[in-house]
Amino acid sequence: MAIAPTTIPATRAPLTMSAVMQDRYGTTAVLTRREIARPNISDTQVLIRVQAAGVNIADWAVMSGLPYIARPVYGLRRPKHAVRGTDVQMDK
Repeated sequence: MAIAPTTIPATRAPLTMSAVMQDRYGTTAVLTRREIARPNISDTQVLIRVQAAGVNIADWAVMSGLPYIARPVYGLRRPKHAVRGTDVQMDK
């Protein structure tokens, strides 16, 4: 079932959003849901509203910090980017 995209005028857009965050490497126990500031979006970017989410192998690897050889890219002691997620699939 396709879902029609909606546009929120900038004047009515919420200032915060929910996000699953990660401050350290580990199992799913290190993930927390928080309210964070909504990012500023440029003219060449989009902000989407997520209705459902899944986990792929790349997200799982970054969450766990394995393999260690990849840590220079994702963060040596903790993840460089605290918000998890690497894919988006849009229905047309």
